[in-house]
Amino acid sequence: MDLANKNDAAKAQNYGEVFSEMLATALIKSKGFNMLERAQIKNILEEKSLQMSGFVEELNPQEAGDILGVDFIAIGGISV
Repeated sequence: MDLANKNDAAKAQNYGEVFSEMLATALIKSKGFNMLERAQIKNILEEKSLQMSGFVEELNPQEAGDILGVDFIAIGGISV
């Protein structure tokens, strides 16, 4: 899960990556979540696109969640 640094202060301290790692670690330790990294999601969507005719590049979060078999998708950014 990559959170974007939305301003120079966040970029300087790399808050997006730091917070992403902290959040992912907490979610994994809770044992209530299975985490998929962006590369894993990309591979799954590429495989699905080969199987589906008329598949479009840009999916809304609901469609992506249905294809990936997940209940939640977390995206966001950090600004300070």
